[in-house]
Amino acid sequence: MIGYLSLMRKKSIKYLWEESQSNITTIITSKHLPKLKKNLASKKFGKVIGSNILDYENQFSKGGLQSTYSILMRQDGLYADTNDDGQISNFEEAEKNTL
Repeated sequence: MIGYLSLMRKKSIKYLWEESQSNITTIITSKHLPKLKKNLASKKFGKVIGSNILDYENQFSKGGLQSTYSILMRQDGLYADTNDDGQISNFEEAEKNTL
């Protein structure tokens, strides 16, 4: 019985993981990628305009850099910067989206 419950728990966790990955993919492809594609197609790459990492995506001018930062680091994207310090600063953040 314990083995069965363990198996069911693993299946539930796997299902939730796959569902969350699907949701993240949907958000990124519907919200972020069209904006990024438009920026890149019109050669609006953006540039660094600030040096304070706590300005997050606003340390870049509007364009591809800003969009890419949002996709990778912010909550409505992959949220690699889980502690909101403006950088990927620990092993957990670095490994977060590699499973």
